Amino acid sequence: RSTPLSYEELLRRYHQPPAVPARSEEDKVSQSQMDEFGKAPGAEMQRLEMLKDMARSQMPAVDSEGLPSKTIEHYTFADGEDSVSFSINLDKDLFDGAASFLKENNQVKVSCRATSLDIRIQDVPVSLVAPETLVEWKLTLSPLYSRVEPLLTTHKVRGGKVSVRLVKSKVGPWKKGVKY
Repeated sequence: RSTPLSYEELLRRYHQPPAVPARSEEDKVSQSQMDEFGKAPGAEMQRLEMLKDMARSQMPAVDSEGLPSKTIEHYTFADGEDSVSFSINLDKDLFDGAASFLKENNQVKVSCRATSLDIRIQDVPVSLVAPETLVEWKLTLSPLYSRVEPLLTTHKVRGGKVSVRLVKSKVGPWKKGVKY
């Protein structure tokens, strides 16, 4: 079993110049600007460095209904006998310092159906590096592992953490939060 390569080693190997010599001056220019995968190394390096800086949140912000939004990629799932809970620790699951931007409970919107859960956190920046760019963070879970009672769904916001509790339609263990 081999040891995994470090991030720096992957970058170095990815950006090694091709071993095939250019045929003409025109080829030399185009080949010097492209790597073996046909990408410009500078642009790719910049993208990879940006992704490295983004750490936990690598999905780009996209416009949805006129508002930029980002997908919440990390959350915590806990199974109880008659209920399940999903939690989002803003500083841990979005970015360091995200909790300081959650000022009011009405910034969090929770929508639940029998087989799906939608959590939206509004007016939190895309990152600490760009605090002026406010987005809507969203987590959509569908289909849930089993059915729940939507009218009994509760949520709370405390200490930089959003917790949503769903009551199961049938008592029993859930192996995970979503079916697939």
